[in-house]
Amino acid sequence: MPAGFAMLQNETGTARFYRPIEAGPGGEMQVLFDLERRGGDDENHAFLVLCDPQTQDDRDMGLFHQETVPDVQQTLQSLGNTPAFGVSCGDIMWDRLSLYPEYERAVSRMGIPFFQVVGNHDLDFDGPTDQTSVRTFQRHFGPPHYSFDVGDALTTRTDFYLQPLRARPGRRVRPGCLSSQ
Repeated sequence: MPAGFAMLQNETGTARFYRPIEAGPGGEMQVLFDLERRGGDDENHAFLVLCDPQTQDDRDMGLFHQETVPDVQQTLQSLGNTPAFGVSCGDIMWDRLSLYPEYERAVSRMGIPFFQVVGNHDLDFDGPTDQTSVRTFQRHFGPPHYSFDVGDALTTRTDFYLQPLRARPGRRVRPGCLSSQ
């Protein structure tokens, strides 16, 4: 996303910054992006960060909706017309990836585009490779590596977590932590 353009949102509230590229019948690939010029300068902007929400059940997600969402909305209100975006810096869930839709519902209520970074608790532990361990994350939020510009600032996000171990039936595997649960 180039500087000077609005950050568009998906219906889920997450930032709309990518599209899957699929080859046409002749093998050619083309993607067209909708860009809207920002109404004003984006040199001065706000960057809100959610660090390690780690929601693990319906109770935690309820608190996220009841406490975090209003806090973000109040912060945005205090910023006035300053352009803003958010980033959730990993560990969005505590291994329960089925809660992603509830997270997306909460983010859509915040009112700004949100980018996500994958954390070690956002992985498919049954994925036999590092690439397959981010399948659910990618289905909801897009690629684990990306960058975008806001004003003169280049923002990069990368998945630096490697899933080196394979999970076996009945065993969850996380570096430094083995459990039979």
